[in-house]
Amino acid sequence: MIAIYNYRKPTVPAIAGIAPGYGMDLANMCDVTVTSKNEQFRSTQVKYTINGSFHGMVRFLAEEVYRVGLVNELAFIGQIRATAMKLAKNIDEARSEMTTGLKEVARRSNNMDHMGATAYELCVTSDLVQRNQFTRMIKEGSGKKYKGKENSSLGEALSSISCMPPATGDRVFRD
Repeated sequence: MIAIYNYRKPTVPAIAGIAPGYGMDLANMCDVTVTSKNEQFRSTQVKYTINGSFHGMVRFLAEEVYRVGLVNELAFIGQIRATAMKLAKNIDEARSEMTTGLKEVARRSNNMDHMGATAYELCVTSDLVQRNQFTRMIKEGSGKKYKGKENSSLGEALSSISCMPPATGDRVFRD
């Protein structure tokens, strides 16, 4: 489960049926979760004395987990997988740097205080927007000059942006 949580790209599970115990935990580790209104989520850890701080076996209907944000999309019965695939395709069509960058912000900001997380998110989002605008300028042919340099490379421009390291390889952020 930790590998799924730490996976650099957004994850989209399609949950059909009851998601007990670690099934519910798995849904919580993913980024965008799809299920139908008829599904149930259950915490069974206490039954097996794994987690004593939780209040017994609790069952949640899909509408309740949708309301609190554990599930992002409620699909019609029989359309769960198709809905999840559609969401995954939409995410895949977005700029890879954008989706991986924003996922990294979500992961890292959990360990920050409110002000630090807000400042980090604003800084990274600003950098991603600047990179996106510069890339668009290059594609349109209007980005031949950057910071007074003729024919500057995209890498030179990206390395000048403050919050994020140069985009090299698959990783947007480095620890």
